[in-house]
Amino acid sequence: MSCLKTVICAAALLALCVPAMAINKCTGADGQTTFQDAPCAGKGEAIKVRPGSGNAPAVAMPAPTAQAGA
Repeated sequence: MSCLKTVICAAALLALCVPAMAINKCTGADGQTTFQDAPCAGKGEAIKVRPGSGNAPAVAMPAPTAQAGA
């Protein structure tokens, strides 16, 4: 029984240690929107990013293309 309590406590502590990420959506003086992890210097807002549920459909990545001069 003590081992089960230890496992439950460890799982609870790990769940609490997962940091919530914040991405900042910033609008520059020229009106362009950028996204960064640092706070915005001017106008902007924080967007909270939560872990995905794992239920999203898989998306096929396009094949890389050869670039000229590479």
